[in-house]
Amino acid sequence: IADTDEVYISRIRMLDERRFVFWNVADNIRVGAATNAVKILEKHLELNRKG
Repeated sequence: IADTDEVYISRIRMLDERRFVFWNVADNIRVGAATNAVKILEKHLELNRKG
């Protein structure tokens, strides 16, 4: 898992009609940085959306 961009998901279980749980694993440094970049972009778009 270390030093890869892969995110592994398994053991997906439905709790009810609207919710589910799963187990996942990833390199938090790499994936965390990508997630943070997406959140920054989303906030930028929210604050600077024209219209």
